[in-house]
Amino acid sequence: MAPIADVQAMGDGQTRWSAGHDLGTWEMRLAEDQPGKSMRWEAQNEGALIREASVRFRPASGKRGTVVTLRASFDPPGGMLGRVAAEMLNNTLPASLASKSLHYFKALVQTGEIPTTERQPAARSDPR
Repeated sequence: MAPIADVQAMGDGQTRWSAGHDLGTWEMRLAEDQPGKSMRWEAQNEGALIREASVRFRPASGKRGTVVTLRASFDPPGGMLGRVAAEMLNNTLPASLASKSLHYFKALVQTGEIPTTERQPAARSDPR
């Protein structure tokens, strides 16, 4: 779910999501899994940045691949003030993060890796 959160599998449908020091860590449970169609997760504790997330897959028209739809229910930090601020921004930040997450997912599926600007180690010395 980069850049929203790092997700680690814990087994038995449980995952631990971490959104950095300021936004905390929470656990999600796989609530629905329909192979090739959809997956849905639900938060297991209060204070989760993402209360619910789902991914749906459907064939694109003209046999041109798969359309992937991500939905996430955010609970911004800061209580009521955080929710009002998110609404004032017209929920631009969650939409932008979801778009970037889908972009990373597409890159991972197509190439087997997520693009990054971090230096990649190689067998030669760093000329910088």
